[in-house]
Amino acid sequence: MSSPRKRAPAVRPRNAPQARPGPAGGTRDANRKARTQAIAKAALELFLDRGVEAVSVDDVVRRARIAKGSFYTYFRDQSELVEALIEPVRDAVHASLDACDAAIREARDYDALLGAYQALGLALSTAVLAHPAVTRLYLQERRAPDHGPRIPLARLAAEIDQRAVTLTEAAHLHGLLKAFDPRVTAATVVGAVEHLLHRALSGHDLGPMDAIPEILLRLVVDGIGVGPTGPLRNR
Repeated sequence: MSSPRKRAPAVRPRNAPQARPGPAGGTRDANRKARTQAIAKAALELFLDRGVEAVSVDDVVRRARIAKGSFYTYFRDQSELVEALIEPVRDAVHASLDACDAAIREARDYDALLGAYQALGLALSTAVLAHPAVTRLYLQERRAPDHGPRIPLARLAAEIDQRAVTLTEAAHLHGLLKAFDPRVTAATVVGAVEHLLHRALSGHDLGPMDAIPEILLRLVVDGIGVGPTGPLRNR
């Protein structure tokens, strides 16, 4: 991982007008995309600065310098905007976890388990680098109450928590992890990963960011993995 860069969020409007939308790539299409990205950029900046619950639609349109009606042209409410913001991260996380789940279920030895975790770490690192600000928003808000515009974030957090348990249970089936309660193991690993990511994306000095995935992998596998010739550091 390299240092996170600021990027404008790319979102798809949920309620793009169907009447006279104009051809794809035309002036109206370009204007629609520009307004949508202006809304997304303004909202993300405000959410990171104040928290999701403290930001109103009026705040967003004021920051984006658009008419309030334009917001409701594309999004029914703030919850739908948050859903659109996190969609690319959510999709990347789902795909990464699906691939890891399949690899773990096929694994029959320590090296295969290690490879599954390495691939997961690489895929998630790629998603973080592609969407650092959105990832930071998720990490910032994931433990807040799950109501209002926070619901899409809370739903993603619950999915990640459950999938982490499922991955741990799959590894247990082949005796590849120590026999700790999967719920405890999963919560510990997810908590450590998310805490480190949040600190890194918030500007804390944790050393070279591209070293973090390997450190995490060693901590996890050395701590809970069952290796035929001892822990990862001795392999």
